[in-house]
Amino acid sequence: MKLKSLARLGAVAAVFATLAAPVIAADYPTRPINVLVGSGAGGINDLIARILGEHMTKTLGQPLVIENQPGGGSTIAISQVAKAAPDGYTLLVNGSVHSVVGELYPKAGIDVEKDLQSVSLLAGVPLILTVVKTLPITDLNSLLAYAKEHPNQLTFGSNGRGSGAHLAAELVKSMAGVQFKHIPYRTTPQALNDLLTGRISIMLGTVTMFAPHIQSGEVRPIAVSTSERSTLVPDVPTFNELGLKGYEASSWTALYAPKGTPAAVIDRLNVAIKAALEDEEVKKRFVQLGLIAPPELGPKYLNTYLNKDISRWAAVLRASPE
Repeated sequence: MKLKSLARLGAVAAVFATLAAPVIAADYPTRPINVLVGSGAGGINDLIARILGEHMTKTLGQPLVIENQPGGGSTIAISQVAKAAPDGYTLLVNGSVHSVVGELYPKAGIDVEKDLQSVSLLAGVPLILTVVKTLPITDLNSLLAYAKEHPNQLTFGSNGRGSGAHLAAELVKSMAGVQFKHIPYRTTPQALNDLLTGRISIMLGTVTMFAPHIQSGEVRPIAVSTSERSTLVPDVPTFNELGLKGYEASSWTALYAPKGTPAAVIDRLNVAIKAALEDEEVKKRFVQLGLIAPPELGPKYLNTYLNKDISRWAAVLRASPE
């Protein structure tokens, strides 16, 4: 009898939970929303979260509280959000590493597609490859020639394994048949500092991050990672133009919620994201940072995008000896 009673209570609780979900969604949000960023302060994911979060606060009527949780290739932040209540009050902003967490950190037991609910892609982040000025490298051909003559002597920095910068460099290695040694950092600013002081050889990062250092001559620009040149550095060619045919890689940033978050909450968040991306001041800041607004919003597009990246980068990483 006790087992049957417990079963009945469980069924009743499930019914109430189902009925309560639309009510929660209709009122959402009634209190501040915590947004965990899977990387450090000052990085591009952090900037995107804060730029959009500031505007989304106006639309939603509640503050988005940004909290940086770097470490473990973003597995720390992912785990916290995955375990949170699926009510829309704990969200995750993560970058390209999201697509390779399962490949790089199998012991973490994370399945991003099963553990989290996609909300929307937020921005595309074109990258530029630069080299420290002390090396005798002036273009892609001399870079690849140097790498072949000095295998694993060139070091490249990134804000961690699986980051957009790491994956973009691994793709260069894979397509060109060369070897660089990867030096992962906790944050992008740390990696940039070591590039400027000559502790590492090359680095991929955002155009805006490198622009002042390119102008000062501290680093040399080699190529941009997208299929078209950047309007911020129109004189820098693409990898494709320089002979690495078919090369295209950019970082990206997206928003996620715990699995089971009501669809109405996801829709409400997308309304706020759309309003932010259509705001003229936000558009201006995106241009200044060299960011690209996504061609489509919502979970369906992000799921498709994520699935493609999971397959693509898993193959690249498995081919890497690291």
